[in-house]
Amino acid sequence: VQTLHTTTALLLQEDEPGFIRDLQKRIARIFPQHYKRRGKRRLEYYEHDDLKKRKNPQPDERRNGFAHCRVSLLSASVMLIVNRGRPVLGEWQQVLFFDCDPKGRPPRRLRLMVMGMP
Repeated sequence: VQTLHTTTALLLQEDEPGFIRDLQKRIARIFPQHYKRRGKRRLEYYEHDDLKKRKNPQPDERRNGFAHCRVSLLSASVMLIVNRGRPVLGEWQQVLFFDCDPKGRPPRRLRLMVMGMP
């Protein structure tokens, strides 16, 4: 299974709210979207967002360098064993989809490829 977007990721892990919040907090600590300066929230600087330094930026280019950096710690795909038409997962495992830049986006897409004996 593969995500088709550069700011989304897939993870084979436990779908437990505490774990998900822990992961989101730690990734946001490494790659924050904002920082506080003199009591005001300001956007963190990411060179990806500096359109003067980008080659061929789109007129409506999003400032989402933080999201690209965040998903670099995760994976764009997961591989699963399928047995009798069903994925083989451990007791607590699930495929989780993370969207690190979800606001105002069209629906996201995934691709699935199945290989093996019929």
